[in-house]
Amino acid sequence: MEPGTVAQWLGVIVTFAAVMVALFKDEFWRHWRRPELKGSISLSPPDCNKGPIIRIDDNFSADCYHLRFRVENIGKSLAEIVQVFAAQLLRERADGTYANVDDFIPMNLKWSHGEEIFAPGISPGMFKHCNLGHLIEPQHRKNFGDDLPSVPDEEPILSLDVEAPPITKNHLIRSGKYRLKLNIAGSNCDVVDKMIELTIDGRWFPESERMFREGLGIRLV
Repeated sequence: MEPGTVAQWLGVIVTFAAVMVALFKDEFWRHWRRPELKGSISLSPPDCNKGPIIRIDDNFSADCYHLRFRVENIGKSLAEIVQVFAAQLLRERADGTYANVDDFIPMNLKWSHGEEIFAPGISPGMFKHCNLGHLIEPQHRKNFGDDLPSVPDEEPILSLDVEAPPITKNHLIRSGKYRLKLNIAGSNCDVVDKMIELTIDGRWFPESERMFREGLGIRLV
């Protein structure tokens, strides 16, 4: 190849590369610095703990186990308008397979310490708790509306902390083994799907250590 031809081809390549850089530079940096959401939960404080639940109208209180799902931004920029959506609930059948709970109503969960549905932002390297649900001491569950007639009075019920608890009480979960699918998303983030396995033994223990060992199980699957 003639030297002039080589120089011409090099010039074309350099020009093409410069055009590509000009066109996609901003997009590349946005992608590299994008926020990235991660979900997790641990059956121990601060994600899950025992504490009082208080009825607002008369300050009546009862013991309660509070379950919180952790949403962390592991990306390099602010995650904006973040929500956690309870998309699907499945229950284990006798043969070990899971079947969809048809009357479950998918909806958003509420953020902790404010109960808003959309978190304005989560900074890089930071996390925010979302209220997953709570179990009230069985003898007081009727006082807070967390009651199902078909569930014996001595059994705890898991109440999912959804944005608008339906009057049909489909957000209340009795003893059994379940899988709850969560969608985590933000206005500038990709959607992340997480599946939480919930085991509700049907027994209440006042000691947190024993409750989290024998009465309640939570893990990501």
